[in-house]
Order: sequence, then C-alpha cells, then structure tokens
Amino acid sequence: MKRKKFISIPHYENSKNKLHDDTYYNLIKNSSQEFKDEIHDIYFGKIFRYEYNNRKKRYCNPMGVEATDAQIDSLFKIQDEFGIEISLTINSIETPHELLHDANIAKEFIAFIKSFYDRGLRSCTIGSPHLIKSRLLHENFPDMRWKNTVIDSLSARGIYMKVPIPLARQCDPPVPLTTNSLFTKNWALTPCSSMTTMRYQTWKACPRLK
Repeated sequence: MKRKKFISIPHYENSKNKLHDDTYYNLIKNSSQEFKDEIHDIYFGKIFRYEYNNRKKRYCNPMGVEATDAQIDSLFKIQDEFGIEISLTINSIETPHELLHDANIAKEFIAFIKSFYDRGLRSCTIGSPHLIKSRLLHENFPDMRWKNTVIDSLSARGIYMKVPIPLARQCDPPVPLTTNSLFTKNWALTPCSSMTTMRYQTWKACPRLK
C-alpha cells in the first residue's frame, strides 16, 4: 500500500532571483501524481516585523530567511491547483515577551497571521508553547492546524509534530510516523499527528535536546 502525505518539504528561500519565483510551482506541476500524493506540506518562512519601545524588532524562524511575496503567491498557487498544503513557519526558540504582554503587538501579530489565513493558509509552525497555551491563536484562527517545532514536549492538544528521521529511528519506543499518536519525552501517548521532514540537518545541535 502506497503511503500518502508523509513528507514535509522546505521552501528554499536563499534565492531572491525573480527567475526562481515559480520554480517550486513548475517542479510540482511537472512531477508525477505519485510524488504529489506523498507531500504533506511545503513549509516557508515569513518575518513578522514590528516596533516596540522605539526599537525595530522581528519574530521569525531561526535562520532569519523568508520567502518573497512573489514566491508566496506561487506557493498559494500550488495549494490551490494541486491540493498540496503550504505551511507558515515561525519557530524561533525565543519568543518576544511583548507578543503576550502588549495588546497592540499581539493585535499586529494576529493581523500578520490573518493576512495568510484569509488566503487559505491552514497550517502554521509555532515554536512558542506559551503562545499555544494562551489560546490566543486558536481563538482567532479556529481552522488552523498548529504544528509544534522540532524536538519539544507536547502538553497542548491539537498540535502537529515534525520529527526528523534520525531522531525517530533512535526513539525507544519508535515514533509512529504519520499516525494519530506520538510519544513525548515522558513516553506518554499524546493524540497528535507527525510527519517526516524531507531534509533536517541541525537536529543534533537543537538546544531542546541538551
């Protein structure tokens, strides 16, 4: 039996060459249906920029890179035409405290997420357990599937977990990839879904493993 929707693919965001704005779209369009069926999502980065205490700040992914607006348009075209979900990634390990303690900054962040949500985004990786537990995101985006960042303890329900293959193989008991359950650090069975990352090279350096 063929496995479906078990691969999570990163969007390459180092290139700002306009010639590559539709590269992913063309690659997916010309790929086999079998390959399309294997893709769970394509995840991309976008930086949330704001000003706090007269300082310009940002909240994004650890690499600090982001897709261009044209690349995001192309990714939404992939989702709309081929039914392959795209996923916003904001998994910086440190979360600015003002996101939770300053109502105006929180509103700006909600508006930032909403700009993608209104276009059909229904998947987002958030690295902050505090944001997840606050329920602020769930209340504003009831149809969004929130994915936890790699290597973290799960205590909130309704979260998807990305699991790098090397870690999954070393877990005892093994992580049941692409099922409806996942063993956490305490080996307690928590209802959630997991997926295999297509490429993940930094899991050994992840501070959550130390």
